[in-house]
Amino acid sequence: MINPNLSVKFEDGELIQGVEWKDLPNEPIYSMKLKFKDEVIYLSGYEEYNHLIEFVYAVLEGTKLIRSIYLMGRTKEYSQVIRVNYLTGEKTDYQTNHNEEYDAVKQDDGRFVGRPSTGWKKGLLNLEASFN
Repeated sequence: MINPNLSVKFEDGELIQGVEWKDLPNEPIYSMKLKFKDEVIYLSGYEEYNHLIEFVYAVLEGTKLIRSIYLMGRTKEYSQVIRVNYLTGEKTDYQTNHNEEYDAVKQDDGRFVGRPSTGWKKGLLNLEASFN
């Protein structure tokens, strides 16, 4: 599904909006931006990026609604995950181990543990990202 609120900026400066994650060019991602309500969420400086949309299906109406959107960035040491829950309006920002990014739950020791996600795309390590 297309997320019209997601913008992806590439190494060459190209900015893409309104395409499915799987249809993005196979070029290194410089940064990502998601508009949510009155907030703009930026993600930059990662070696890999990912974006997931989680749905809820309305069986009687035969439609699907966005439940949550995930923005993810990976370094060699950890995965950074920003989950925006469209049903509750809640934003969760956490770090977890690789392959534990999706649907992570906070443990008693404070760690977030979840399931692996697929669809990672190459990123660029950068210190400052810009959408100007």
